[in-house]
Amino acid sequence: MIRYLFIGVWVMLIAIGGVYGGLTWSSNYAHNATEDEFFPGLDYVKTAPITVPVIRDNQVQGYVLAQLVYTVDAHQKKSLPVPLDVFLLDEAFRTIYGSTTINFEKLEKYDLTEFTEGILKNVNSRFKSKLVHDVLIEQLSFITLDMVRNKLVQRH
Repeated sequence: MIRYLFIGVWVMLIAIGGVYGGLTWSSNYAHNATEDEFFPGLDYVKTAPITVPVIRDNQVQGYVLAQLVYTVDAHQKKSLPVPLDVFLLDEAFRTIYGSTTINFEKLEKYDLTEFTEGILKNVNSRFKSKLVHDVLIEQLSFITLDMVRNKLVQRH
């Protein structure tokens, strides 16, 4: 009976030691990780995907699917009373929806730098400070209305 008690205590000590060792090792690893040397103090935030209708001649021609990534100062981000994603996605939606220079049906090369810098400038002007440091494109796709209809038909 005493032997089982000693075996139980021994197993418990090994388990506690393993957990303690694992936590100590992982916390030291996290503290020793160096900060990003190129953009110290910046957070990279991926937005939710948005779908923007493309309307030409008073008809929906298709949809633009976009997902962006932006960099923001970590300290400023924590002090904001509202989520920055909302404003960034609103500016992206306005830029894509209101664009008359992009013809998505006959897509040619488009100045993506102008697109992202326009979003960056408009978001920062809304907050009257430089909150967002850079806007990157994670995804930018166009789906025609026919492609959407075909996908719906395939489902049923």
